[in-house]
Order: sequence, then structure tokens, then C-alpha cells
Amino acid sequence: MPDPYQAGQHPPDQFSEGAPGQPPIKPPTPSLAIASLVIGIIGLGAWCLPFCGLPLSIGGLVTGFMGMKSSGRGMAIAGVVLNIIGLIAGIANAAFGAYLAATGQHPLVQ
Repeated sequence: MPDPYQAGQHPPDQFSEGAPGQPPIKPPTPSLAIASLVIGIIGLGAWCLPFCGLPLSIGGLVTGFMGMKSSGRGMAIAGVVLNIIGLIAGIANAAFGAYLAATGQHPLVQ
């Protein structure tokens, strides 16, 4: 049997060639990892409003953990880290606001 790798022949690449007469197959995009990263960046700015920042951070964590299985694992890890930071900052802000309100020191309560 002749060697299939001689004379410039190579095995088909799973992402560069489709079936004969079909367009090339594109690799899947890591959309959940990208979403987690974007939500994490937005969540870092939204932590000052706990009713916006906390749901964003929780949603970003969920998409980040789901995106860990994709090819964009690094982006998913970065998104998870940013969302954890946003979640901690949002919880701290909510706790500080609740403390100020409970002790009567908050300017909106007086």
C-alpha cells in the first residue's frame, strides 16, 4: 500500500476541510467564556449598586463555570475571577449599607 503522507499529501484537518463540496468547518466559539468575561468586566463597575452587581456576578459565575468546558478556558477563568471579585465587593457594599441604615448613620435614613 502506498504511503499517504508522501508527495505533499496530508491527513484532513478536522477544522479546515468539510466534506467534498461543502464549506469549511469552523471551530466552535467559546461564547460562554466570552460572556463570563464581559459580565465580569461590567460587574466590576456595577458592584456599587448591589441590586445590579450581585445578579450580574452570580450570572457571570454560572456562565464562567459552564464555559470552562470550551476552548476558551482562559477567558472563562478570568471571567470567574472577575465575577468573584465583583460578588465580594457587592456583598461588602450591601453589608456596609445595611449597617449604616441600621445604626441611623446613612444620609438617606436621617
